[in-house]
Amino acid sequence: MPMNYEEAIAYLKETNSYGMVLGLERITNLLHYVGNPHKKLKFVHVAGTNGKGSTVAFLSSILKASSLRVGVYSSPALLDYNEIIKVNNESISKADLAQLTTVLKAACDQMVKDGLGHPTEFEITTAMSFLYFLSQDCDICILEVGLGGLLDSTNVIESCELAILTSISFDHVRVLGNTLTEIALHKCGIIKEGIDVLTCDQEDEVMDVIEESARNKKARLHNSELPVGMKADCISLDGQTFTMNGIGTLKINLAGDYQIYNAALAVTAAHILKNKGYKSITAETVRQGLIECRWPCRFECINKEPIVIVDGGHNAKGIDVLVSSLYKHFKDKKLIFIMGVMADKDYQYMINKISKLAKEIICVTAPNKRALSASDLSKFISENYGIKTEVAESLKEAASLSLKKAEKNDVIVAFGSLYYVGLIKEEFLDVF
Repeated sequence: MPMNYEEAIAYLKETNSYGMVLGLERITNLLHYVGNPHKKLKFVHVAGTNGKGSTVAFLSSILKASSLRVGVYSSPALLDYNEIIKVNNESISKADLAQLTTVLKAACDQMVKDGLGHPTEFEITTAMSFLYFLSQDCDICILEVGLGGLLDSTNVIESCELAILTSISFDHVRVLGNTLTEIALHKCGIIKEGIDVLTCDQEDEVMDVIEESARNKKARLHNSELPVGMKADCISLDGQTFTMNGIGTLKINLAGDYQIYNAALAVTAAHILKNKGYKSITAETVRQGLIECRWPCRFECINKEPIVIVDGGHNAKGIDVLVSSLYKHFKDKKLIFIMGVMADKDYQYMINKISKLAKEIICVTAPNKRALSASDLSKFISENYGIKTEVAESLKEAASLSLKKAEKNDVIVAFGSLYYVGLIKEEFLDVF
């Protein structure tokens, strides 16, 4: 019997009980049961620690502006579950998600009857994205790796037009390893035989792994062109301009210096794809795509008096660039932080980085089973840093508390996890 949307979401969340299990056996089996849709699609595959989502957003916007039909599979969702699968920036409809979940549940049930392991939630949604992209006649599909690369479900694809490796640093060390070399080896698992690979500025030991992996696979390694000039509007947060050789001045509507480098990476990727036959990509469609790109909750300013920033930074590198941007924009302002984190993240590092800026931290519990409780976070901060904290029982209360505490020239910063910043953004917008 076909599911409705609510039943489909309930089923997908139930599959959380199968945990997070890296490996390609279950996703390979599942795709076989539904006709191997991935073998009929073309892909750009994106791995890395930071900048994946922004790079995907910039590139998909450029390709859409170039009259291509572009599928995107990216997680986690900020608000609605169906955001993880999009075509030309439109989320899969609730009806289509329910219909495909019905199909995939039947396949999973049959797999279990046949003595095979039940797929995880991420494996099911990965298969769903392939089925949807095929039904939507996508010209090209951009896949954002969920975790690592080598054993990630998205790596079931046999080849791709381009593999992109964004900035690689420490994250998920319990799974990927305790050294940059180990982590980079996992990320480089997306490099396939004879493909084009694009990367950006990396630590030396990371670049060594990327270069060796590319050599071993006889892949063509490209380095991102760097912007040769930058000009950021640091007051209004309305956007930034930068220059790239051969294309001239470009504008983005995202704040934060690091977004210029993510945009440059996407521009270089578009250039590689153009040379591979995607001739509708032009300098003008690149400009248009960058200007039209929106990527919420990445140093996003959602209010001006007081300034409210929402940012999904949740690992060391993400916090480094957040703090750098805060110093650049708001060095002499009073900052009130809202913080919610996963218990398995290095939240001590996060607090160390913001401790010199924070006048007060409102602690929240992100809506995820991995979340550190607001009370435990508050206790840790109070005992180790002496910063004033307050526990909010809900995201709505956190937004309300911060606005009561802030004068019109102060700055509120919500950060720490993508699992809650989209939701707290909505709470703020309800007030504004």
